[in-house]
Amino acid sequence: VGNPDLRWETTRQLDFGLDLAFFNSALKFNIDYFDRKTSDMLVQVPMPAAIGLPNTPWSNAGSVKNRGFDGKIGNDFSYNIAGNISTYKNKVLSLGGGTNIPGKTHLGNQVNTMIEPGKPIGYFYGYKMDGVFQTQEEINNYRGGPDNTIIMPTAEPGDLKGDGKLGEEDRTMIGNPHPDFTFGLTLSGEYKGFDLSMFFQGSVGNDILNILKYDIYSGTGWYNAPKDIFDKFWTGPGSTNENFAISANSRDNLTMSEWYIENGSYVRL
Repeated sequence: VGNPDLRWETTRQLDFGLDLAFFNSALKFNIDYFDRKTSDMLVQVPMPAAIGLPNTPWSNAGSVKNRGFDGKIGNDFSYNIAGNISTYKNKVLSLGGGTNIPGKTHLGNQVNTMIEPGKPIGYFYGYKMDGVFQTQEEINNYRGGPDNTIIMPTAEPGDLKGDGKLGEEDRTMIGNPHPDFTFGLTLSGEYKGFDLSMFFQGSVGNDILNILKYDIYSGTGWYNAPKDIFDKFWTGPGSTNENFAISANSRDNLTMSEWYIENGSYVRL
């Protein structure tokens, strides 16, 4: 079913900027603030089954907001130092009243990203984890609910420990791919015909989803594994509280969880 009322998405942006120069423009500062809202984004808003439509039509119902700062400092001496910094906050404002939009990549076709109003677009979605079960006694004592039942009765020592029961309703935001800020720094100089230049670039505060762990660190024998798997993974009580046992049979260990999430901050020269 088509929608004859579809139109291009629209973007409205507000900008404020300030430029300063000192010492006959040898030292310069620049800072900009932006507030950008994108409306009329294409999303598929679910329709009641009783209507009898063969598919869910597209509509201009989505909206996203980004706002942040860009800054730059530089000079024009015989040596040169220049830098820039950028930050923004991302939030989905509306999906037109429709359901959240899941995303899947690899990981056994599991949902691992989500688009949801009020949260960053494409945030990482899965279970929170609370370490690794060290003993059977720890499994037996890990209880909850109105009946104080064992939360993970099929777990074995060496399995990942879920932060609560592992029901569908327990999946939540476990990581944010958007950085707190990004930056760049250029250092250069010249002396008697020789020059040297270095450029640093980095990102701070973002998370990454390391899908490669599903293949090479799963401990299932599907793919070749790095040699450090024997040093990093659980081999007995007290050996580690971060990585499960490579001999573990529980499929819950490979379920989309905080185990895959890593700090994405970096500085590159």
